[in-house]
Amino acid sequence: FMIPVKQTQDETMVITYKRIIKLLKKPLTKSTLLKIKEIVYYYYMNHKNSVDFQLYLIEKIGSNLYLPNDIKFTIVSELAELNKLYQYSYRKPIFLEGMILCLFKHLENYSYNL
Repeated sequence: FMIPVKQTQDETMVITYKRIIKLLKKPLTKSTLLKIKEIVYYYYMNHKNSVDFQLYLIEKIGSNLYLPNDIKFTIVSELAELNKLYQYSYRKPIFLEGMILCLFKHLENYSYNL
């Protein structure tokens, strides 16, 4: 008998993205930074790297029609620079925290339409 393989989708990226967007709508405080560290910790419990999440994040930001193109370009270029810096780092969670803080920096005035 041939049983079809059930396609499984990794929901951790979607959950992580939704939690980050929820945090982006709040001001950056100490408790927000602690929640960012918690998100990163839980993400790296299931993943060895964040390359797939980077692609998902850029896809979601690129598909947002409310963001100006120069903001999108700035975010993508800064994420690429961070990726180049931490490419060989053994502390990958720091990179993901840097990505989230990059989003806070560039999307502070555009958080209402995320």
